[in-house]
Amino acid sequence: MAEKIYRENRELGQRYIDIALRISRRTNVRIPKELKRRICKHCKQLLIPGFNCRVRLRQKREPHVVIYCFKCKRYMRYPYKKKQ
Repeated sequence: MAEKIYRENRELGQRYIDIALRISRRTNVRIPKELKRRICKHCKQLLIPGFNCRVRLRQKREPHVVIYCFKCKRYMRYPYKKKQ
């Protein structure tokens, strides 16, 4: 829901993200990995590729996804395994 709203109204979309993070902390419920990776670890902003972040696939050492947040100017790396 936050993703649909975020493009039109950033403050409201960010508010939805803050509420979801606060609820998960209070109730001690984990946010699923797919959703957690769409939120910047540093500035807690919703990451939408091409809109407010850049996504690259890298092969050095082990294959990984690099996400660069335009707001806080930080990188996040998530490893992935190739399908054989």
